Amino acid sequence: MNNPNQRRATRRHILCASVAAALAMTAAVPAAFAQEAATTLDRITVTGSNIPRTNTETPSPVQVVTRQEIDRTGKSTVA
Repeated sequence: MNNPNQRRATRRHILCASVAAALAMTAAVPAAFAQEAATTLDRITVTGSNIPRTNTETPSPVQVVTRQEIDRTGKSTVA
């Protein structure tokens, strides 16, 4: 292998073999993480109104936490 062209060719062959091996390994990875078939979900229909309203006219989500519930958790703040 005294010829520079032969050295370059050998390096190219090694590089190509390394790239091919890396690509072959990445092709096998998705099969290892394959999941079961997707489940079919029920259809959900969301309806709404584009009429602007104030917050006092519409219901707002509220969660009530009683003193007993706070005492039961043992926490000193609600943060």
